[in-house]
Amino acid sequence: MKKIIICILLVLISISLMAEENYDWLTTGRFWWIEDGRELVDPKADFIYWNRPPNAKFRKLEIPPGSVLYQVQLRNELFYFLYETEKEVNKQYPIGTAIGTDPFEVEFNENFTHMARYSRASDDRRTFWGGYNREGRQENQKYPLVGIWGVLPSLNEYRLVDPSDCIYYLEIEEEIPGWAVRKGQYLLKKLKENIFETVSSFPEGCLRLEIRNEKQILLLPLFKAAKDERRRVAPLSVRRQ
Repeated sequence: MKKIIICILLVLISISLMAEENYDWLTTGRFWWIEDGRELVDPKADFIYWNRPPNAKFRKLEIPPGSVLYQVQLRNELFYFLYETEKEVNKQYPIGTAIGTDPFEVEFNENFTHMARYSRASDDRRTFWGGYNREGRQENQKYPLVGIWGVLPSLNEYRLVDPSDCIYYLEIEEEIPGWAVRKGQYLLKKLKENIFETVSSFPEGCLRLEIRNEKQILLLPLFKAAKDERRRVAPLSVRRQ
C-alpha cells in the first residue's frame, strides 16, 4: 500500500512540475496589449495612457533543426528574424508577421558586396524586394549575409543569433509611443520560474519578462539609453483580459 501511495505522489509531483514548465497559455486566447508599466515598480510614477495601446502576441518558436537564425535590425526601429535551412542556404524564412510571411531568396554578386532580395509567395510568384550594397567589409566568410546592407531609410543589419533553449517569442506589433523598446520580435529564454529574458545579438533587444500572473507581465529593458536617445528606457506592462 505504501508503494502505491509513493507512486501516486511521484506521479502528482511530476504532473505538477510539467504544469509549471508549460507556458503555452501565453500563446492562447486574445492578443496582449502594452501599457506604461512604471507604476508596477514605483507606485508614485505617473501613468501614461494611450488611446490605442500597442498590441503584442506570444508564439511558439518553430524552426527546423539545424537552421541558421539571423536577427535583423531595421534602422533603430524594428527587430525581426529570418532563418535558413540546411538545404536552402540562400532562402530565408521569416518568423512571425513583422515583415510578412512569404520567404525571401537572396542572390549575391561574386565578391558579396551586393545582394538582391526577392520574395516568394505561396503561389510561387517571385517579386523583386530590393537591391542592397554592403556597408563596410564582409564580416563573416561562412555567412555572407552577416553585416549591414542598404542605405537610409532602408538600412538593415544582419547578425547571427543562437535560438538554443528558446521555446517562445514575443512580437510587439506596433511602435510604443515615447518608449525606446522597439517593435518587432524577441526570442524568449526561460531563466527560472516565471522569469524570461530575451536572446538578442543587439544590446537594445535585451529585455526581461517577469510573469505576475496569467494576465499581466512586467517587461523590463536591460539596456541603457544611448546618448541621442530621447525615448524612455523604462518598464512596460504586457496585459490581456
